[in-house]
Amino acid sequence: MIRQAAARLRRLYFPHFVFGVAALAWLLSVVAAFAEPAPRAPGLVDEVRLGVLAHDLETNDNEDGWDINAELLLHRLGPRTGDPLGILLSPRPHVGAQINTSGDTSLAYFGLTWDAWLTDSVFIEGSFGGAIHNGPTGDSHNSFGCTANFRESAALGIALSPEWKLLATVSHMSNGGLCDENQGLTSAGVQLGYRW
Repeated sequence: MIRQAAARLRRLYFPHFVFGVAALAWLLSVVAAFAEPAPRAPGLVDEVRLGVLAHDLETNDNEDGWDINAELLLHRLGPRTGDPLGILLSPRPHVGAQINTSGDTSLAYFGLTWDAWLTDSVFIEGSFGGAIHNGPTGDSHNSFGCTANFRESAALGIALSPEWKLLATVSHMSNGGLCDENQGLTSAGVQLGYRW
């Protein structure tokens, strides 16, 4: 009963939470508009993201809580051009973690991220890679089948400034049929990114 009540509260208050984060991001963008642009830093890391995700949006409600998300995106693997082939051949490697606040499944992940700019400030993003988690494995109806799984994500983002980005994102982890049958884990929320 407590788990159902927590899931219901999460569904009811998630839109308010997203609005609050969007308002905070807008405020940060106004402040950033008056700041001097930061020089691009050389090195391995291109962008750092922090976020909050609603955990386990599947209809089975096996797990609860929120995920604290941290992600590093490295510099592109190839030169960036605007054509479809250039987008395909210039992904950014990423590593990240989703830490569940209720003690349910947390995961570490890695992969490649592709983005395409729709306007000067709006973009879409997709990623594919792998994940290692601490959730249940085996053949029960609420397990993930094996410890190593696939992970993919999609996002719609807006550039608040040359350095700051706000993304609405959804991610899914599943074994893709390589292990015992699994429910998968879908999470959605917001991320705030800072690019040097």
